[in-house]
Amino acid sequence: MKKLLLFVFLFTYTNLLLNAQVKYGEEILGKYVEFFSWNYSSEEYQVDEETWVDVRILPEKDYYLVMWDEDEDSFSKIWWQHLERIDDKQDSYETEDGRKIVFDYKHQQVWFFYDNDKLGRYKKVIVVSKIEVLN
Repeated sequence: MKKLLLFVFLFTYTNLLLNAQVKYGEEILGKYVEFFSWNYSSEEYQVDEETWVDVRILPEKDYYLVMWDEDEDSFSKIWWQHLERIDDKQDSYETEDGRKIVFDYKHQQVWFFYDNDKLGRYKKVIVVSKIEVLN
């Protein structure tokens, strides 16, 4: 069930980092995924689950393609647009359904924010790490 949940949410927003900028047309492999939920009491994200999962991402300018665990049937296309660049350390994108993706080049992670609350805060985050660019 968690694998399916991971696929549904992460597939709806992906791209990658590495060389201090998202490189369109270069396939990326993420090996580790963490699921976070917003804790209203402590006002910070808390880890719900961590797992090793292969996630393949092919970023393009207007969309990205994503595939989970070598499952050709899970290959999906997600439309997005670039939002902003922060000091060559991060890039953020927004998907067509309003989710946010942040590429953190310093820590080599991709953050997927989803499930907004009434205040506009994202209640859920998926973080993909252990990333490499495939040639």
